Amino acid sequence: MNNESKIIPSMLLLTGAAVGALSGLFIKALPLSAAVLLGFRFGVPFIILLPYVIKRKTCFGRKKDRLLLWSGGFLNVLRMVFYIIAFKLTAMGNAVVLLYLWPVFALVTSAVKEKRIPDIRNILIILAAFSGVVVMNLHREFSMTSSDLYGSLSMILSAFIFSLAVFIYKKALSGYSEGEVIYFQNSMGALVMIPFLFADKGVYQTADLLLGGLYGILVGIITFLCFFYALKRLPVFQYSILTYSEILFAVIFGIIFLGESLAINQVAGMIIVAFSSFTAQRMERVNS
Repeated sequence: MNNESKIIPSMLLLTGAAVGALSGLFIKALPLSAAVLLGFRFGVPFIILLPYVIKRKTCFGRKKDRLLLWSGGFLNVLRMVFYIIAFKLTAMGNAVVLLYLWPVFALVTSAVKEKRIPDIRNILIILAAFSGVVVMNLHREFSMTSSDLYGSLSMILSAFIFSLAVFIYKKALSGYSEGEVIYFQNSMGALVMIPFLFADKGVYQTADLLLGGLYGILVGIITFLCFFYALKRLPVFQYSILTYSEILFAVIFGIIFLGESLAINQVAGMIIVAFSSFTAQRMERVNS
């Protein structure tokens, strides 16, 4: 692919990263329960994309890979539960950086899957990534009552689950369109969580519900359309670099809109985590 043809997917990937970074703002700002937020996050993409997959006759997936697709949907439900808990309990910048531990977990998962022992480079990357997490939290009070601690652990679990789901999404993209993969990514969660939208409908203001719908469109559809479009068309190295812009966007949004501050150790820890995760992602792509 020549440089000119890389411009559109690169710009879309940066757009997706910026829009995806808004997720924390929606979660923190909206007075909606986690169940209602998940209802919007899963339900809106599901409802909007349902006519599209019906037209393509793939609403249940092809028989040969049906189990794969719905397994990805199940993992996405678990991932999003921990994801929302994390944003509710810890700072926005902290949460997004921890999310990008997923390439490190993917590296470990790949080694287990291939029944190979991690080499010294793998081990050093893993140790560096988790040392970055420790450095990021040196200024915090590490107690079992600390919401930051629970939020951080929740996002680490979310990152681990996402690392498993990535293998499924990557395989699915070879046989399905971006829209179809987003539909399957959200379908199981929608079936479980949409009823909560009606159970709590009298509790929230109309504006909150409209913003909840906007959250589902922007983060559930637009972000992943951009990500999946770019994933198919950019070299792995360039794609990996650009996805890490979401960390920068999230930190900036957190400072501007939520008044969050950054300590020196947080900046140092973010750099360590981002570098370790990026290196792990690059190694995993080379080995795949």
